[in-house]
Amino acid sequence: MRRELDKPFTTWFLPLALLTALSLPVAARAEEQVIAIVVDRNNPRSDIGTEELRSLFLGKRREWTDGTRAVPIDLDSGAPRRAFCATVLRMSEAEYDRFWVDQRVRGAGIGPRQLSSAGLVMRLVARVRGAVGYVPLGRVDGSVKVLTVGGISPGQPGYPLVGAVGSASPDLGQAIAASDAEAWRQVGERSAGAAL
Repeated sequence: MRRELDKPFTTWFLPLALLTALSLPVAARAEEQVIAIVVDRNNPRSDIGTEELRSLFLGKRREWTDGTRAVPIDLDSGAPRRAFCATVLRMSEAEYDRFWVDQRVRGAGIGPRQLSSAGLVMRLVARVRGAVGYVPLGRVDGSVKVLTVGGISPGQPGYPLVGAVGSASPDLGQAIAASDAEAWRQVGERSAGAAL
């Protein structure tokens, strides 16, 4: 009997909650996060272009201009990685991962070291000469140097490395279709139960 009482609740409440969440301003659902490019404090560079970053993280370039070996450090998941892949590498995360699997199979390299948090990226970049990584600007401390990208400082208008962070919302059409499908499924269950 309890299950029958729950059905009207899920039929009406869940679509209403979904539409309420979708009606929130975009800023309330997701906020923009600035991604900073960080290097060790002894790196002579102060600026880098997105094409040079792309070359470093795809293994096309293995040294800095002063001859120091470049050591790219990657985050293993999250909004900063998605933004970095889309903006700098012009790939999805899945395409980027497949690229490095293919390179390993061909014996052409193993890819950047992946770490699970911005804090770990910061610690490794601070300790390894030639290291370069990316972290949310809010996580940067004095242990590393932040590079400008194309001459623009993080947080300034025109800075290219900005990603959305927060709850991802489905497209309104998808949300309505999903709630309609659930409602029709429940109607079908009730009809089948009544027929018995």
